[in-house]
Amino acid sequence: LDAGCGEGRFTWLAAALGAARVVAVDDSREALRRAMAAASGAPACEFVRADILNLPLRRVFDYAFSLGVLHHTPDSARGFQSIVGCLRPGGHVTVFVYRPWSLPWVVWPLRRLTRRMDPARVLRLCDALGFGYDAARPATVPLGRLLRRLGRLDVLGVGRITFEGLTTPDLREHSLAEVLDWFSDAGVELVSSTPMVSASGRLPDV
Repeated sequence: LDAGCGEGRFTWLAAALGAARVVAVDDSREALRRAMAAASGAPACEFVRADILNLPLRRVFDYAFSLGVLHHTPDSARGFQSIVGCLRPGGHVTVFVYRPWSLPWVVWPLRRLTRRMDPARVLRLCDALGFGYDAARPATVPLGRLLRRLGRLDVLGVGRITFEGLTTPDLREHSLAEVLDWFSDAGVELVSSTPMVSASGRLPDV
């Protein structure tokens, strides 16, 4: 389960790495359209339009991941609970969220202005500030077919983070302690974590 698939980069990657079935969920029609295009030729991928806070899915998934999504929801902890609710007993989950101070400082004062601007104008502003991001361009580092399919490689992720931070309706940062509380509250056993902030865990078998 790719919970909050966006443009489908990780959806396609999961299929390419051998997943028998990948269900990608997003609440944006445009994002799903792009994700379907990115995953063209990968028959294992299915796409569902749904709110990540209320996923209409059964508890059948072996693995769920949500990378760079929960911090853009109105209630990140509730979103995590919703994702875990789709896992079968013994299933695994991985999440990544913005840690405190991970966003460029310029994002916060500019948001009051940019949230009322057309996203295309915001993108030009990012370019002017040196934080350009163009999802349609090919990878700038020649690492073969995989990276070409994933889209332009922004090594530091600064361009995407800045553009999303300036345009998304919801934006927050979470400490590792907060994320670990999500795992504990959901009954998920922690397997690994990083200060980035990311964490992976596993539900009990019964």
